[in-house]
Amino acid sequence: MADAETPRRKGSESALRKRTILLSEGENRNSTVLAACYSDRLPDPNQNQILAVCAVTQKDRKDVEGQKVQRLTFVVDKNTKSLSNRHLVIYCDSETQLLDALASHILNEDPDVLIGFETQNSSIGYILERSAAINHSFQQSSSRWAKGTNFNSENRQRQGNNSAAAAYYHRKGADIKITGRHVLSLWRIVRKEVKLSAYSREAVASELFQTTFPKHTSRDLEKWLTSTRHSGRAICHLERLASLNLAISNKLNILNRTGELARVFGIDFMSVLTRGSQFRVESMLGRVSRTSDYLLLAAPREGVFQQPAVEALPLVMEPQSALYVDPVIVLDFQSLYPSVIIGHNLCYSTMLGNVNRVMTWSECRRIGVIPKYVPPALDSETSIPMENIYVSSSGEMFVDSSIRRGILPQLLEELLETRVMVKKSLKGIVNDDVTAGLLNARQFGLKMIANVTYGYTAASFSGRMPCSGLADAIVQCGRDSLEEIVRYVEEELKEETGATVVYGDTDSLFVKVPGATRNEAFDVGERIVKKASEMFPDPITLKLEKVYQPCILQTKKRYVGYSYESRDQALPIFDAKGIETVRRDSCPLVQKALEKAIRLLFETKDVSIVKQYIQRLCQKLHLDRVPFCDYIFRKEVRLGSYKEGHLPPAAIVATKAMEHDPRSVPRHGERVPFVVLYDRPGAPLRDCVVSPEDYLDSARRGMARLNTTYYITKQILPTLNRVFSLIGVRVSAWYAEIPRPQFEPILSPTDPDRKRARSKQSSLRMFYTTERCILCHGKGVNQQVCRNCLQNTSGMQASRYLLSMRGREQERNRSYLLRKCFACVDGPVDGARDVSCGNVTCVVFDGLSVVDRKIEGLRHVLDDPNIWTL
Repeated sequence: MADAETPRRKGSESALRKRTILLSEGENRNSTVLAACYSDRLPDPNQNQILAVCAVTQKDRKDVEGQKVQRLTFVVDKNTKSLSNRHLVIYCDSETQLLDALASHILNEDPDVLIGFETQNSSIGYILERSAAINHSFQQSSSRWAKGTNFNSENRQRQGNNSAAAAYYHRKGADIKITGRHVLSLWRIVRKEVKLSAYSREAVASELFQTTFPKHTSRDLEKWLTSTRHSGRAICHLERLASLNLAISNKLNILNRTGELARVFGIDFMSVLTRGSQFRVESMLGRVSRTSDYLLLAAPREGVFQQPAVEALPLVMEPQSALYVDPVIVLDFQSLYPSVIIGHNLCYSTMLGNVNRVMTWSECRRIGVIPKYVPPALDSETSIPMENIYVSSSGEMFVDSSIRRGILPQLLEELLETRVMVKKSLKGIVNDDVTAGLLNARQFGLKMIANVTYGYTAASFSGRMPCSGLADAIVQCGRDSLEEIVRYVEEELKEETGATVVYGDTDSLFVKVPGATRNEAFDVGERIVKKASEMFPDPITLKLEKVYQPCILQTKKRYVGYSYESRDQALPIFDAKGIETVRRDSCPLVQKALEKAIRLLFETKDVSIVKQYIQRLCQKLHLDRVPFCDYIFRKEVRLGSYKEGHLPPAAIVATKAMEHDPRSVPRHGERVPFVVLYDRPGAPLRDCVVSPEDYLDSARRGMARLNTTYYITKQILPTLNRVFSLIGVRVSAWYAEIPRPQFEPILSPTDPDRKRARSKQSSLRMFYTTERCILCHGKGVNQQVCRNCLQNTSGMQASRYLLSMRGREQERNRSYLLRKCFACVDGPVDGARDVSCGNVTCVVFDGLSVVDRKIEGLRHVLDDPNIWTL
């Protein structure tokens, strides 16, 4: 489905909204909606009408006309009648007629699933709210139940009553309903499936398809749609929006995979997207239990809270933080907790109780949520022999599979065996993407449900059937397995090979082999794996995952290295866990700087080369030679969960946007972008953060500049120090050696905007004034061109000529960038030399912004009479 942009309409306001409809039974459809708005605000469904809807349908099989993709546009504005024949348009006299035509179209196609990029404030949600505002029955007439649906009446009423269920569905984006059809929010699905720093439509397109996607303003879209000459451009853009959503859905295989997971888990389609892992485990556990004539326990909340607390903890060793040049072997237990459950027959149905919590075995005791449990007699003729009982190190006792096969082991064993069969079938599929996608989704679902089964037993707060004793036994068995491997390496293997354990975490182990080659490290790793297979029951398996050489262990769960997964691998893989190169709570500038510095260290083993790179980077930052998109922070915002007066920067920016436009409320968990600017000396960070769009608007007028000092001293240097301090290097000292930065002016001091800004702020750094000549870089006296370059008439003419040549060079650069932009946005409008695109993540967009600022600065220098007067 689609989402909405916001154009203006003459007389009244208008906006663009996009919606995508994906149909089951081999049919997919997208649509785009044009609605009304006020100035640069998002459209308000209570006031702003819908102007156009563009529907794009994709079918698995060609129709009678031999087409797989069909486009249909519903338009209210009659000026669009000059469209070419390639646009199939239905003209409507009013908004009511448009909604009637759209509802009729939906009924004719009868889709099971409707998908929009964002379905709450835009897309389907906007259409439903708008139809309710004008008392139109679109929601009823487009549904499969003619008596109406509960979207407005029930869900909105629950929200007004602060219902916990309504709040939950609103966070999940599942509060938009049309009876008989699933409504999916593509943004939320992509957010779960793909790890990105931003989830705008443009960012998703760049990540999934490696292409740039234009972002037009509302004003431009409305101007195009309502004009006779450019209405086709607006319709084309709407179709591109709808087609992009359809492409994203197909790329991620959303419908097929969700349907396949629903079959695997035994739950309904929407629960796959909105419910958690406990719901999935309980569904499968209930199905297996019924085959063995068991029923699941319905534990009361009081019983859950009264059961003994969880005591066992996984083994997480403190790493020996250092740079390792010798090879480091990384070993990992395959599905440790599921394997432990199967290998030791750990289950609710095989528990006998804990021997450490009672003085007499036969007395009554608590087991899990059951307060009065009488255990059976042990080691007698009529009871369970001791050799058939497994006692975990936490004291919990379990009968082995010869006495009773546990439900959990049975479930997990079937899951893992089925997954192996599915993966074998997947290898034999050729030239059948549909079947391959279904099988891949099935094996992924089987793997996921197996890995989260332990969490169901340990969910002591929100769980429906937790058991602390069972959870402790699972964790303790996994910890014991890892400790046994550590003892083997430290006691036996160390004497022969010198190998030593430098880090361990839950199910993985890092073993350093001093003085060994990479092949010898693989030999040692294979030896450890062979020993583990002898020590542990099936199916507990230790796997040689990779060998790092070199690598850096920073702290727990934070390490990086060059990874080799096989002996024959020639080129290493840069593999990082937990550090800033893979974290999303920093800006791309920090990620790129750290990764480049680490690569230089690993490849050259020369700190001086890393020092040169960092110093050059800091100088480039001060000279504004780094792409703007690298400065943008994007952090999640959850309004309503912060203490008053303690909002983080992203929440501050979101609050400012809401003050300007109440409809711009960020979605729960949305990553809000912001940048940090220069402000008054000593200003707190909350006063320096703005949205990227606000900064660009101020920067064009010379009213703002990025706080490169903050990015260097508060972001880049601390991050590098945490890594390079392990080898005794203080990166902050490198920055202190750099000469004071010199900046080229953006605007002349005589500019009226500059004067007004100076009257409000006294910080010279904010406006990047300089005492250096922009030609010879010699010192001047409050001028951009020094007296040495203006000694006589010939010197003045030469200086003006050089500045003019710089301006021409920047104009040529601008023309080149414009040609690239026009290729993306289908050419200029009415011969304009500017591009109406607001995609701040585009490198070309950033290049145009930098070039424009340089041209404007040079123009002010050339036009300043105070400089060129002898």
